Amino acid sequence: MGLFGKSKTPRELAREWKLKLRHEDRSIDRQLRAITMEENKTKKMVKDAAKRGEMDGARLLARELVNARKAKERFYMSKAQINSAILGLQHQMAMIRVVGGIQKSTEVMSAMNSLVRVPEIAQSMATLSREMTRAGIIEETVDDAFESALGEPDDEIAADAEINKVMDEILTAAPSAPVHAMPQATAVPAATEAQNKEEEELRSRLNALRA
Repeated sequence: MGLFGKSKTPRELAREWKLKLRHEDRSIDRQLRAITMEENKTKKMVKDAAKRGEMDGARLLARELVNARKAKERFYMSKAQINSAILGLQHQMAMIRVVGGIQKSTEVMSAMNSLVRVPEIAQSMATLSREMTRAGIIEETVDDAFESALGEPDDEIAADAEINKVMDEILTAAPSAPVHAMPQATAVPAATEAQNKEEEELRSRLNALRA
């Protein structure tokens, strides 16, 4: 018996953990959608700033894009680890029927050890990992990973390279015409000339910034 009533069975615990992980997965999906929307806005802001000759401002915005893309990578990896943990818990639920209790799971341990390293979800995953540790499904060493959740400092050289890559991508990429569009003999040449001139100005500003 627990302090406030009947203790949860191993199956109830495993089911509860699965629900928490799925809730976190849905939360990550919402954050991914929000990041994508902000990415699209920031790309336009980068181009607009470059057109005005505000290259320092454009680079600051490009840095935001680099950070946003890194966050998306972390989230996609987290979704894969969450799925791995859920599969491990499903296996545990099947084993409970045979052995009558929770066994240690290297699959769940590995997934949780990765999830507590993701800054955006570190706190909730650390809380969940402590519950699993008390139940005996994972080892206590997962707490050591929580200490490193803040991550390593950014490498400035690598960061500058990523910013340059984003600037190139946004400022030198010409928009593609729809495949079904019919050629316009009169309007297209003037529009193309203006577009080429604008792109050349952006390239010149970008090159001047790097000189």
